[in-house]
Amino acid sequence: MGQQRSVEIEVAALGRADCTVVGDHSAPPGPSIPDAPLKVAIAGCGVVGGGLLQGLLAGLTINGLFAFGEEYGWRGWLADELRPLGAFWANIITGVLWGLWHAPLILLGFNYGDYGKVGTAFMVALCIPFSFLLWRAREVTGSLLAPAVLHGAFNGVGGIFAVLLVDANPLVAAPAGLIGAGSLAVVAALFWLLTRRVVQNLGVGRA
Repeated sequence: MGQQRSVEIEVAALGRADCTVVGDHSAPPGPSIPDAPLKVAIAGCGVVGGGLLQGLLAGLTINGLFAFGEEYGWRGWLADELRPLGAFWANIITGVLWGLWHAPLILLGFNYGDYGKVGTAFMVALCIPFSFLLWRAREVTGSLLAPAVLHGAFNGVGGIFAVLLVDANPLVAAPAGLIGAGSLAVVAALFWLLTRRVVQNLGVGRA
């Protein structure tokens, strides 16, 4: 009887060791395999959330400071010079010039890797909707600080995609590919619609 009891205890111990169910002994000492996807999802949310927070803080601090220099030229001086053409054409022209302004860095492999020449065209496609968004931010707030913060935050958040997207095609993936340009176009369109009444009340530009 004692020998039979000893065998049962050993079998139960084996059942715990390999996480299999033997009789009534089915509680593994460590986490079960189905917990792994949940932990990966939680970790991914943490990375994304941390990246967004980091981008926002960067936009309010160091990135925003550097972006202010660009915004003073693009959404400041040039926007005022092109304003007589209307917001639409002013932003189309600004977006094209702004995108081409990045060409030397893009040809060196920045943002698009080996797709230098094609990447320049994609940067123009990105800068046009981004220009609409930043132009509107200045109109609504009456300050260049708003587009500078948005610009700086975008640059800060962009780094997180290098962590999340491995071996992705830079012409397609966010932040500088088609997905990024399309997302910016949607955000800019919604922002223009939602702030239409505000701009009308302020009496600036064309709502």
